[in-house]
Order: sequence, then structure tokens, then C-alpha cells
Amino acid sequence: MSELKLPENFIWGASICGAQCDGAWKEDGKGENILDHQTVCDSNKTRRFTHEINPDYYYPNHDGNDFYHRYKEDIGYMAELGFKSMRFSVMWTRLYPTGEEELPNPKGLQYYHNIINELKKYDMEPVIMLSHLDFPYHLAMKYGGWSDRRVIDLFLKFCKTVVTEFKGDVKKYIGFNEINILCQPIGSTLGGIIPDHDFDLNIVKIVPQESQEDMNKRFRALHNQFVAAAKLAIMAREIDPEIKIGGCVSGKCIYPLTPNPKDVLAAQQAMQIPDWFVGDMLVKGEYSYFAKRYLERNNIDNGALPEDAQILKKGTIDFYTINYYSSGCISSDDSVAKDCAMNMFISTKNPYLEASEWGWQIDADGLRYLCNEIYGRYGIPIMILENGIGAAEQLNENNTVSDPYRKEYIAKHIQAMKEVIDDGIELLGYYYWAPIDLVSASTGEMMKRYGFVFVDHYDDGSGTMKRYKKESFEWMKKVLHSNGEDLEY
Repeated sequence: MSELKLPENFIWGASICGAQCDGAWKEDGKGENILDHQTVCDSNKTRRFTHEINPDYYYPNHDGNDFYHRYKEDIGYMAELGFKSMRFSVMWTRLYPTGEEELPNPKGLQYYHNIINELKKYDMEPVIMLSHLDFPYHLAMKYGGWSDRRVIDLFLKFCKTVVTEFKGDVKKYIGFNEINILCQPIGSTLGGIIPDHDFDLNIVKIVPQESQEDMNKRFRALHNQFVAAAKLAIMAREIDPEIKIGGCVSGKCIYPLTPNPKDVLAAQQAMQIPDWFVGDMLVKGEYSYFAKRYLERNNIDNGALPEDAQILKKGTIDFYTINYYSSGCISSDDSVAKDCAMNMFISTKNPYLEASEWGWQIDADGLRYLCNEIYGRYGIPIMILENGIGAAEQLNENNTVSDPYRKEYIAKHIQAMKEVIDDGIELLGYYYWAPIDLVSASTGEMMKRYGFVFVDHYDDGSGTMKRYKKESFEWMKKVLHSNGEDLEY
């Protein structure tokens, strides 16, 4: 490894998501969210969304990894590893079960106070995500999700409760997880736009062509999230001027498959939408020229009002966060297969890269490339909010897991971060997804494990939920306690 070093104030964090780890889906007054209605993947890697909870199906997010009851144990593992911060989500449905209650659920508030107090015990900084896969099912059915502007005020009531309740304890907030997902059809479901019938979810298959109204709804939902994020930033700074607001995108790093100029142009356009379409709004508070042209060419009515422009300009973010796992390629030749999975995106395989068993190509250099693109465009601090590798794992005879691939993956990405900082980029920190095994968002599987701690829970709902340290646990502990200096594995 090179002699490059990370700064002493570099933030080492752990990332989790309440909808994927909490479980306790109806406990202590929690309401139903859209993930509660999604089954585990079947043999064809397909999840099913059902309006009625079918006892013949398994809904993995009902159990999660039982963080709701084991948060002290899990935060203790994170502290032992050496993490100095934890990014977690406050679930809308734990505080406002339907999204329309006048007052928040006191048991939900107490739960998050308990988490923050546990983090304070270990001197770990809380970072809160306010929308992460937990849109209230009631609002999806009543309003059509984020496509209805009335949802903005309901969300802001929830946000105001959180920011006011935790004033002084929480200084960093992020509105929406991977807000750029709404730039493609798979994002409709995550935006709460749910058909009135049961349906399949499979992101590795070509999504059927949307109707014009479906596309309008999706981009109205995205615009409404832009307005909500801006209003959140304005409101939070009024409540506590010390608060910093971040925006979060799925880090979509796309290369041209060949030097063919048409491939290069295709890659440029693939980065414009969705990455820069969303990034320009979050940082600059306006639709870029190509975003306006995209809306115009596709006859999209996003429901924007004249008064939104001033709000969007005022409510921009302080730091830019990315969830980065892999990169992909694009070809201008329609006959070239798109068979490479990414985080909620599909691309063409890069012949120079290896991939995880889920097909996500491993590309630490892509992290450096993407950070340079972001910083060159926006010039504001960057935080890596999620990064990790999922693998199918089982306990061995020693009640542990041998996971050298995880060590290698992390070591390469830490080296890339050192190079990012050496490039002159203000990189604030690195949050690992996810230190304790939890339910995969795209497939609903526990089998796809990311953690340094194995959770005895399986895709049929069986298991004790007992925790076991993997071999990577002690290695990562060494890495964190050396501030990323000792990467030998």
C-alpha cells in the first residue's frame, strides 16, 4: 500500500437502515410501511408486493435482524470495532403510524432517544436519514405516494418533530436516501406510487414501458421530494443553525464500453440522468439545461409551481453523500446485453473487472473517479455514506465466517479514498454498509450478508438472531484503530 494517509479527523462510520434491520414491524404502535408488504425473493430472484399480508409468504422486514430489541448489543459491536459515528434512519411510521396523526407516537420517540443515548455512551456521532424505504403504506394508498403535493407537508411535520426532539444531540441530517432512484421506473415503488393490485419486483429484468401518466407521476414525486428536501433544510437551520444538511444519491459510475464516440456520449448522458439531474438540484437548487430538455422531450409534467423556484434555491445542501458499491458500462449498440447488476441499476459488464456473486462489479478506482467528478462539479464536501460487499455466508465449525473477500474489497476502497484526498478533494468520512448482517433492500434476503457480525437468521424466517463475529471483525478493528493505516490482510 502507498504512503498516503487519511486525516486525523476522518470520520469512520457505520450505516444501517431501520426498515431493513429493526423488525418489530407492528410493535409499540409502529404503522405499516411499503417495505412491510414485500416478500422475500423467490428462486427467480423476484419479490412480490402484496396488499394483504399473506400467511403463506415470508415478509423479511417484519423481522429484520431484530435491531429494535438488540440495538445495545449491536451498537456495542460497532463501538468495539472503532466506528465513531452511526448513520441510521428514523422511521416515519414509528413516529406517525399512518403519516397523518396529529401527535407523534411517544414510544417511537423514546426508542430513538434510547439509540442516541447509547451512541453518546460510546462517543459516537448520530447521523439521521429521514426517508429510507419506510414510506407509510396508508399514504401510498390514500395519496398515490410522493406524486401528491399534500405529502410534502405531512413529511415536514414528521421532520420538524425529529429535528426539534433531538436538537443539540444530532447535527447532521439527510432528507432522502438515494433520491436519484426516482429517475428510473423502479423508483416509483420506493416513492410510494403503488398499483392497487399485487405485483412482482425484479430489478434485473427489463422494466416494461411506462405510460405517460406513470412517468408524470414519477417525476412529480421526484419534484415533490426536491421541494420537501429544500424545505427541510430551511426549517432545520431555523431550528438549529449548527445543523448541516446532506443529500444522498446512489453513486452511479458509468463508463463507455468502447472508445466509440457514441459510447462516450451515451456514458455522459447516463451520468447526466440520474446523477447530475439530481445533484444539480440538491447543490445548485435548480434544474440543469439537460434536465429541462429531458422533461420537455418526454412531455413530462412534473407539477412544479412558480413559487418552488425560490424554495429550491434557498434549501440547498451542505455536503454531498454517495452510496457507492460498483460501476458499470454502457454501449450505444442496443444489441449489447445489459446484464450487469448495480445498486438499483442495470448496466453492461466491464471486461476488466471482477464481480461479487450478486454480479456487482468491484471497482475501487471508480470511487476515485466518481468523487473527482462530483467535487469538480460542485466543490462541496463529500461523504461516502454506504460501501460494502454482500456475500452468501454460513457459520463454519468454529462459529465464525471466513470472509477474505470483504477485507480485500474494503482495503482497496480505503486506498482509493486516500488517493481521493490526495487529489485535493474534501472527503469527510466513510460509512460501511452494514456492520451487522441485515435484510437486503433489493432482494429481501438475509443470505446477502454484508456484516462483520453474522446474524443467525435465514430467508425462511428461521434462526435465533444470535450474533457471531466473522473473521473480518478483528481485521476491521485493526483498520479503524490505525485510522486506515494497517490494511494488510
